[in-house]
Amino acid sequence: MHEELAGNFRGGMRQGVTNAGQVGVELDVDWGKLTDLNLLKGFWSHMMVVNGHGQNLSTRFIGDSIGGVQQIYGARGNVVAHLVYLYGEKSFLNNHLDISAGWIPVGSFFAASPLFCMYMNVAVCGNPAPNKYTEGNRDWPSGNLGAVARVMPTSDTYIMAGLFAVSPHAFNGGISGWAWAQDGLGKFSTPVEIGWMPSFGRNHLVGHYKAGYSYDNSKYKDLYEDINGNSWVQTGQPARYHAGRASAWLQADQMLVRNGDGPTNGLIAMGGYMWTDGKTTAMSHHLWGGLLETGKPWGRPNDSIGMMYQWLKMSAPCPATGSLHYCRTGFSDQPVGAGVGCSVS
Repeated sequence: MHEELAGNFRGGMRQGVTNAGQVGVELDVDWGKLTDLNLLKGFWSHMMVVNGHGQNLSTRFIGDSIGGVQQIYGARGNVVAHLVYLYGEKSFLNNHLDISAGWIPVGSFFAASPLFCMYMNVAVCGNPAPNKYTEGNRDWPSGNLGAVARVMPTSDTYIMAGLFAVSPHAFNGGISGWAWAQDGLGKFSTPVEIGWMPSFGRNHLVGHYKAGYSYDNSKYKDLYEDINGNSWVQTGQPARYHAGRASAWLQADQMLVRNGDGPTNGLIAMGGYMWTDGKTTAMSHHLWGGLLETGKPWGRPNDSIGMMYQWLKMSAPCPATGSLHYCRTGFSDQPVGAGVGCSVS
């Protein structure tokens, strides 16, 4: 069970307070241990079902559907039991090779970090934007049908690649997450990531450094230009389509001071950058940096306190036509007042 209470006390559309939360059930089964069969040794199945409830402060009171302050809200559908993931995992070669396949949130494997959800906002938790807003790289609690292979040449390095079916729908698997055989499947996204996980000094100061790239071979509508390069909202002409969508990321975290046992028990610095094609996505650049400290120094080791700075590039100025600009929102072009930025990149 997880609850998040948030309030908007100044600015936005209006002031107010909302609560959003979820109840989840997780089932992880070690089939080798359960059956005592050598054939199933190292084979696990993983399943997560959640029920979301509450109201979204950012869309209800602030007017923001991209960087919401309550990371627990959204994409769960108005259903009793929303399927987050259901997949099998098998390790080989003394855990140097790991393969997973099934219904998988792409962002739970790629550009992921358990530190992100120490911060209460959806721009970075549980996976950084803008990648998680793209159809081929959905994040928890949405999944894609696909498979991931991870190779660990050494104990502190890995190379990981995936192949996922791209869903052209707003809700992957329908609003419930259980409708895997949606229409429109047939294109694929192919994320790749390399990582280094060093441990420095006698206090084993743990770090995580990773870089990744993903390509989706689907065709996507330009959010501004028609086939002639003008605003398709104004001209009524068909929108221009772009073949393929790419994204890339760099991210790092490093423990600076250790407070106790465990990979996150200490003062940790983190930062990262993510990019995706701004012609077909509402957000094209995301830069973040922060510090996180556990509560051990003041006697509360299960608590944490952190601060983070984020820079999101949502748009750039575009030519005015008359007294209006047209802004890429990620959902539809909307007329906005002159002087407000909108995407053309």
